[in-house]
Amino acid sequence: MSEIVYFLSKRKLPMMVMKGYEYRIKRRTETKTLWTCTKEDSRKCKARVFTFGNMMHAKKITNTSKIPVGNNS
Repeated sequence: MSEIVYFLSKRKLPMMVMKGYEYRIKRRTETKTLWTCTKEDSRKCKARVFTFGNMMHAKKITNTSKIPVGNNS
């Protein structure tokens, strides 16, 4: 599994980088968190990650986009 990096945005919101894609929290319940690609709106990036529990273990990745972090085109 690739490295997963968690950090806070400038607005102090949780963010995650995995496999070159940057994610933000879209929805959260007591047991599950849905992370979506930060380029979801501007570049139609459909990458999504579900994490479960306090361990924040990546359970499922669905990615039909080819827009990694740092690609400005």
